Amino acid sequence: MRLVIPCWNFGDHLATTLPKWITMLGNADPVLVVTHPDDAETAEVAKHHGVKALLTDAWTQDGAQVNKAAALDDAFSDMQPGELCFSVDADSLPDGRLPYHDEIAPHTVYGCRRYSPTGNFQRVANIPYITRHGRGDSPESCGGYFQAFRYDPSRSFGSYPTAAGYDYFFAFAFPHGATLDCLRVIHLAERRIHWKGRQR
Repeated sequence: MRLVIPCWNFGDHLATTLPKWITMLGNADPVLVVTHPDDAETAEVAKHHGVKALLTDAWTQDGAQVNKAAALDDAFSDMQPGELCFSVDADSLPDGRLPYHDEIAPHTVYGCRRYSPTGNFQRVANIPYITRHGRGDSPESCGGYFQAFRYDPSRSFGSYPTAAGYDYFFAFAFPHGATLDCLRVIHLAERRIHWKGRQR
């Protein structure tokens, strides 16, 4: 199992969320933070907590502003088919527990509900988008802030000019999607500042 946290210029939030994810895992499984080589703060936070940081230029692949999808493909590239994977945003604080291995079925992507302490919203990711494409399973499965799946090299995150949108296409690469009831995440950052990068 691997938990991957993409983080470029969100080191301040990572300092809050990373210890919680580590505690949830119980130090039993690897955590990987994937960041850009120019983000020293994120790399330092990962090091402070004994977590490996992957520094990759994939974030700007194909001239992108924030190619989160390509960075995730880089981070998962050495996984074995069928291995359990989690991708979670750096500003997502866990509330609940991670699912057990046998709760994650092959050929299914799982999401969880997201809450904001500032806006008090429950995120249900773009229901009209799902409806237009005839997807009958849970819309939360498409949220890029948290995705759980078994690694399949034929299903890649892809390459996109910003961090917006890739998560829907990745989720649609699976025949099924579902929402995990055992976990939700609390969104710490302002909404939508991820998509084209955060200026600090």
